[in-house]
Amino acid sequence: MIAEANNRHKEALDYYKKSLKIKFGLYGDKNDEVLDLQYKISSVYLLLKQYKECEQVLVSLTDVISNEKLKNSNIDSYYRYGCYFYTLGIAYLKNNKVNNAKIAMKKVSRMWEAILPNNDPAVISINNLFQICEDKLKNNI
Repeated sequence: MIAEANNRHKEALDYYKKSLKIKFGLYGDKNDEVLDLQYKISSVYLLLKQYKECEQVLVSLTDVISNEKLKNSNIDSYYRYGCYFYTLGIAYLKNNKVNNAKIAMKKVSRMWEAILPNNDPAVISINNLFQICEDKLKNNI
């Protein structure tokens, strides 16, 4: 989207929401185009530091994936779906929901373990975020 590329994130968000309404009406909530658009919306919320809104969109999105997509998808979709859960983990951390972030990171790790090598930067990032969760939980107890 041109607006997003030009750092007009609020404008991009408006366009994404309008597009989502149309696509949702055409395809329903389980369609990959709808899920991808929801992810774009959550990413813009993340950029705008609207973490609660980001989390809400991602929870909805990942619920569909957990309940409908994972059992019927091929391994090629796992990387994309893992990105959604990874971003949800970030949103949870930003909203100080450390246990939820830890659960999301575990899910990503399980999804990606079959498709990414242990030294992949994404896997290293997941492990680092998981450790951040562990450290936060230790310090809060």
